[in-house]
Amino acid sequence: MSEQQAPRRVTKVGNVANEPQLQFSEKGTDFCRFRLAVDVRTQNANGDWEKTGTEFYSVTAFRETAQHVADSIKKGQRVIVMGTPKIEEYEKDGETRTDKVILADEVGPSLRWGTAVFTKDEPERELQPVGAGVGRGAPTPQAPDWEVDF
Repeated sequence: MSEQQAPRRVTKVGNVANEPQLQFSEKGTDFCRFRLAVDVRTQNANGDWEKTGTEFYSVTAFRETAQHVADSIKKGQRVIVMGTPKIEEYEKDGETRTDKVILADEVGPSLRWGTAVFTKDEPERELQPVGAGVGRGAPTPQAPDWEVDF
């Protein structure tokens, strides 16, 4: 019997490089994408840390997290992203390119240079899609359905 390994996870801190885009899959699943710019820092011969470049990641969040990212995160904000990394290859102008992707489990503001206010979602609230690029729709109260099929 082989042991299963937990998926590798990464945590990155950086600046949101574009406005997060809320979209919906053909099956109706919410997802939100944005680019994350992360400074690369290395230690020089004197022991001081220097910025030596910037790495960019495509971040994708799903379902409720996607809605919350679209409502909360803006271009230029410093955020912390935790999730599963993967590399995607694609063709552009006849060349094969790669994109560093993080499938985000958690996204939140960095409090290093600012403050934030947290607002918890109401547990009985159902989010209704209102269209691509638009934030959360009006909540629709409904009785819990304990027979939900995932």
